[in-house]
Formats: sequence, structure tokens, C-alpha cells
Amino acid sequence: MASASLALGLFSVILIATGFSVITGSLGLILALLSRGAGPLSQKAKTGLFTSLVGILGGIVITGMALFAIFSGDWRETLNRLETLYETYITTGTLDPSDVDRVLNDDSSLEIQSDKTALRISFFTEEETDA
Repeated sequence: MASASLALGLFSVILIATGFSVITGSLGLILALLSRGAGPLSQKAKTGLFTSLVGILGGIVITGMALFAIFSGDWRETLNRLETLYETYITTGTLDPSDVDRVLNDDSSLEIQSDKTALRISFFTEEETDA
């Protein structure tokens, strides 16, 4: 049980960013405590206990931060700006640095100008297309 606790504790640390670390860390914590029996904890069980706790706490912190970021509302504004940038590229076929600056700085007073010099996004350079 101590070895399983150690393995689950390590998996919980590895899976911190996924949210599954709370599940694997909890299982590792339970196995570490059950491996004790009537005597003291072995070194593997102590390490499993520690890594499981780190995984559980890390998973809770990361999940809390993700939920805060989702429900704070700032992400909606960012998605709207990225959508505006995408619409600029679709309508004009090009992206100019001023378009990017306008969208990132949320300067909605500027209109999209389709006749300005812009950088074409292409897989080929002009020399390759002329040949």
C-alpha cells in the first residue's frame, strides 16, 4: 500500500494542471494512512503522503484560479478583441500592425482600412511565387 501511495502521490503532482490531482492525491493519502497498520509510517508511505498532499493542494489552487478567471468576466473582453482581430483578417485578407494595436488597445474609433499596405500571411515569399 505504501508503494501504491507513492505512485498515486507522484501522479497527483504530475496531474496538478488537469484537475485529476485531487482524485489521485486523495487515493494516495488514504493508501498512505492505511499502510501504517499498527506501526509507524514507512519512508515510502511518508513520501506518498507528502506528494499526495502537494497534489491535492496544488489541484485545489489551480482549479480555484481557473474558476476565478472564468467567472471574473475578463476573458469575455479578451475573446471579443480576438474575434475583432479575426474579423479584420477575414474582411481584408491581411493583418497590419496597426490593426493588432487597435484591437489590443481597444481603440474602436478607428475604422478598418482595406487599401492600406499590409503584411500578407503566406507560405511563400515573393521570389518563390514569381518563379
